Amino acid sequence: MLGFTKHHTRTEIDVFGKLPELLSRDFAIGYFLPAAAFLVAIGAISNAHGHNIPNFVFSNPTGINVLIETTVFGIVSWFGGIILLSLNRSLIRILEGYGTFNPLKILMPIRRGLYRRMQEELESLDDKYAAHLESGQPFSEKESRRRNQLTLHAAVSYPDDERYVMPTSFGNIIRSFETYSRVMYGIDAIPGWYRLLESFLPPTKRTSWMRRQ
Repeated sequence: MLGFTKHHTRTEIDVFGKLPELLSRDFAIGYFLPAAAFLVAIGAISNAHGHNIPNFVFSNPTGINVLIETTVFGIVSWFGGIILLSLNRSLIRILEGYGTFNPLKILMPIRRGLYRRMQEELESLDDKYAAHLESGQPFSEKESRRRNQLTLHAAVSYPDDERYVMPTSFGNIIRSFETYSRVMYGIDAIPGWYRLLESFLPPTKRTSWMRRQ
């Protein structure tokens, strides 16, 4: 198995080795196309409000202008994709609720309050369910359905402990699947999945996958 620690602690940066990734299908779909769509949307909105911004999509270029404007649009979209790529992790972290000065942190009391109320209701329904099982009486369909809904919601939308609750729904969903492997299998998600992938991938795909990390 390839060394996990060695791979993730090396300091050398192969700049030229990363260049092909900026021409890959993943980059085109994940970053280039959103940047191009953003430029088209800005052009459409600006032109709709009477601001004539040069844009080959909304103008009618002829001859050599078609090539020039298309090339400029492609280059600008490509650089926009690079900016999105460089900001990708930071934007995701902000949306999750990380950061000392993140304004989304003001939602934390609300999110924790929702989590507590959900847990209290779920515990109450669990106690009722256990009592009905002991007495042999049927559990009401309405309460059973509500218990199932809350159980699914707690598993999908929140981590297993209030300590890990984030201020946003997006952050809590991420935390939910990050803690899943620890709750179910006792495996720490951050290094665990990488080690499993390194173990199960064929050598050729493993090398390619590790270069992309």
